Amino acid sequence: MSTGCLHRFGPERRGARLLCVPHAGASADAYAPWVRDLGGALELWAVTPAGRRDRADEPLNRDPQRLVTEVVSALTALDERPLFVFGHSMGALIGFEVAAELAGSPHQPRAVIVSGSPAPHIRSRHRENDYTDDDLAESLVDWGGTAQELVGDLELRELLFPPLRADLQLCDRYHRTAPWASPVPLAALAGRDDQVAPPSDVTPWEDYTTDFLGLRTFTGGHFFPATSRREVIDHVVSLAMQVLTRH
Repeated sequence: MSTGCLHRFGPERRGARLLCVPHAGASADAYAPWVRDLGGALELWAVTPAGRRDRADEPLNRDPQRLVTEVVSALTALDERPLFVFGHSMGALIGFEVAAELAGSPHQPRAVIVSGSPAPHIRSRHRENDYTDDDLAESLVDWGGTAQELVGDLELRELLFPPLRADLQLCDRYHRTAPWASPVPLAALAGRDDQVAPPSDVTPWEDYTTDFLGLRTFTGGHFFPATSRREVIDHVVSLAMQVLTRH
């Protein structure tokens, strides 16, 4: 089921929702494999930015606030149920801002889980880049998400590079120069071998909430939510149950 920029995977459930925001270049489909491992503990929704999946005919977006506004609008159109937000890399920045905009409303998330992203004031030090095809190819190999032989495939480049470039530029245009403590509880996840967002750069997320739920590290590099998926999902479900039983 799709509504606006959101897609639900699996059947409708009565309990809490988990909204997942993808990394740069990805769509909601990045989280399709999560349905089985969640085992019905949370109703799974994910975000598809413009220019991909069923939004392929829409122009790519490079404005972070526009994406945040789209997600907030789509979420507030849903019925009020306990909501948890998970975002990886770019998704962590967008997920945090979505939670911040919803703070104090009936749709305020019970918690936001940021994964594989330096804290905003660290990420905001990056200058805006044009991201040539060669830049993107080199980055994909360095990040460990794509094999060298695949990034040399011209057809694959034409498919993958435009949304990836747009999303990286979106991240470059995101700015928070100092921590801001949101009232939404926040947990942070990091890959032990992540060169993009090492645990030392993820740790300062603790200053972005009045209720820090801790930092958990996992085996793997930048794409540890894929390589350590079962462990990540188990931790997300455990956090959700922990928060839900507070009330």
